[in-house]
Amino acid sequence: KVVLKVTVRARYQSTPRLVSEVNSRTRPIPSRTGWADGSAWPVVAALALGGLLMLWVDRRSAKATPATRTLESVTVREALLVGAAQCLALWPGTSRAMVTIVAGLLLGWPATMAAEYSFLLALPTLGAATAFDAVQGGATLLADIGAGSVACGFVSAMVVAALAIRGFIAYLTVRGLAPFGWYRLALAAAVWLAWR
Repeated sequence: KVVLKVTVRARYQSTPRLVSEVNSRTRPIPSRTGWADGSAWPVVAALALGGLLMLWVDRRSAKATPATRTLESVTVREALLVGAAQCLALWPGTSRAMVTIVAGLLLGWPATMAAEYSFLLALPTLGAATAFDAVQGGATLLADIGAGSVACGFVSAMVVAALAIRGFIAYLTVRGLAPFGWYRLALAAAVWLAWR
């Protein structure tokens, strides 16, 4: 972070109160470029652009003729396109699920199929991250809380995830992406106002 440095001249350094007051008023200055210096602009931009994209895709897919496709009909080309779109989630503030669902809808997939594919696509990524964490600190975790607690947490997380996915797909089928698009726009505004 870029920090405003105030140099106190030698004649004032003898006054501890002044030095303390100057130091207490020193604060980070947000950069206009963002990225590495803690600026919120990349996140605000991603939230706003993602929200607008979701609203546009939702309107576009509502006008299109509903396709009757299943996950088994996904071609290698489509899988590569959705996988490549997933890389956009590396941008701070971009949702991996949002990007993959939008990519599926742009390819003409039904909303339920796009959502199911998005969740299935998360399994290798989350599985690899879980395996990495288990290798790095699994022994410590087991020693601290025990195998029973880990197993209970794993099973309850699977059940809650399955229910959440089922509920999300049902909601998406009825409401579409528009509520999520408006949510992202509102969140972008809130982050921007909080950062000012």
